[in-house]
Amino acid sequence: MRNTLIKILCAVAFWPMLSLANDTANSQSSVIDPLALYARTVYPEDAQTVGDAARYLLEPSGYTLVTSYPAPSDAITIVNSRIPPIAKIHRTMPIIDALQLLIGNDNWIVIDRNHKLVSFSEKKS
Repeated sequence: MRNTLIKILCAVAFWPMLSLANDTANSQSSVIDPLALYARTVYPEDAQTVGDAARYLLEPSGYTLVTSYPAPSDAITIVNSRIPPIAKIHRTMPIIDALQLLIGNDNWIVIDRNHKLVSFSEKKS
């Protein structure tokens, strides 16, 4: 009888911690950044520009590449440039890293997470 009572008291004492651990696990699993997911940098043959390759990478993530308003005015220049040879090497990497490789280290990725928009800029904004 005494052992049963101790077990019940322990269960009651630890119950709130178990439910808190479950809530924390659920909230963390629902916050996955789609741009951190891995993608293969094997682009379709018809992808000739940075914009073509970026759209291809962004398609499964739910993000959209934007080159007109509200995008920076210099985004169109970056998007229309040719894919650099370093970005044509086949590998697996996070989408955000593949985008940075496409535009080069001198340019910036502009992300609107609320509206799921991505653009590029030559200047830090």
